[in-house]
Amino acid sequence: MQRRVTGSDLKKRIERIVNYRTALRLRFGKKVLLGAATVAAIAVPIAIGIADAPQIRAQSAESRPAFEVASIKPGDASRRHGFPMLAGARVVATNVTAKTLIEIAYDVRKPQVSGGPNWLDSEGFDIEAKSARSLSGPQMRLMLQSLLADRFKLTLHRETREQPVYDLVVAKGGPKLKAADPKEAGALRVGKGQVTGMKAPMSWLAQFLSGEALDRLVIDQTGLGGEYDFTLQWTPDASADSPSIFTAVQEQLGLQLRAEKGPVEVLVVDRLEKPSAN
Repeated sequence: MQRRVTGSDLKKRIERIVNYRTALRLRFGKKVLLGAATVAAIAVPIAIGIADAPQIRAQSAESRPAFEVASIKPGDASRRHGFPMLAGARVVATNVTAKTLIEIAYDVRKPQVSGGPNWLDSEGFDIEAKSARSLSGPQMRLMLQSLLADRFKLTLHRETREQPVYDLVVAKGGPKLKAADPKEAGALRVGKGQVTGMKAPMSWLAQFLSGEALDRLVIDQTGLGGEYDFTLQWTPDASADSPSIFTAVQEQLGLQLRAEKGPVEVLVVDRLEKPSAN
């Protein structure tokens, strides 16, 4: 039996999807910031189910920007996987996975990348690439897309899927957050089982938790504007002596992670090959 959808239901559904469109934005500069510390705007169609799209190409081969020189070598399997570091006109990555490169190049989070070979998120690569000039975030994304297409032979397409997510909401009793000094610089400092926010909006916290501390996208539904200082500590190993991420978020920040389902745009990897070392 099909459930009748009322005008009120449809309005609520559309409002929720619009909220997801806003909350899923992760700018490249913030991603690089997370990498330096340790270590989407994805337009979600208003549709239910799966919406197939043609294979993605950042730009035509004739017009898309590319690095002048790029060296790619197999990473050291004994080292922790890292994030690319941007320094002016250079990009240096140590033992970075192809999945991480896709996340940064296409401005998405880990739960939004699907398919691909079994080494997608396990084997690392050492990469050093140079451009003729300093790069902005959007330029870097396009150049990384070119690098993935040219050296990894990457092709992929978009689908919108109904997936489990977490809504980040204010817990009963209210938030336990300190308003930031407007003069300080915004940053996230990340360590194992800890993240410290300085002049950080709640969207940054949600973006960090998405695919880093949790295996789902986390959507900022707190309704809290402004920027805050906070420290969140938890145990990644489910130790009885330390709180879980869910308990820590509620007890330390006065927030709550609520399990929900929502439309998520996913990049499906159709083809990916290991690059030849040079």
